[in-house]
Amino acid sequence: MQSKQPKKYRKLTFADAQAIRAAREQNPALSLADLAAKFGVTPMSVSRVLRGVVHRKERARKLTPQEVQELRYLARTGTFTQEDLSTRFGLSQGEVSRIVNGELYAHVPPATKEQEQAARKKARDEWIEREYARAMASIPHA
Repeated sequence: MQSKQPKKYRKLTFADAQAIRAAREQNPALSLADLAAKFGVTPMSVSRVLRGVVHRKERARKLTPQEVQELRYLARTGTFTQEDLSTRFGLSQGEVSRIVNGELYAHVPPATKEQEQAARKKARDEWIEREYARAMASIPHA
């Protein structure tokens, strides 16, 4: 009796996910099985891409240790929400949460006092710029 070999599927990339979405937009009649066969993945993988469960945005960039320390400091101060920090650092909110909780970048040591002061000054300067821009935008121009 011959054993059945498991079918080999490849891993989808962000570019593949974009191509799957584009193919489905161009031809809504394409079935999940058709798209799966074209890209060498399972129909379930195609379904997850189309529903936005995976590959919603390009893979996040790696953070430097200084950025990780700054992110943790800003999260600890409560000045920014995790959603604000995700936009600021180009990450997902879930990644920010895992960094703050030490699940990601666990090897990065806590910031020194000098690094925290620099992060505080940078956040303050950015806040001043934002508030100034908002104030200027609210002034009626003649």
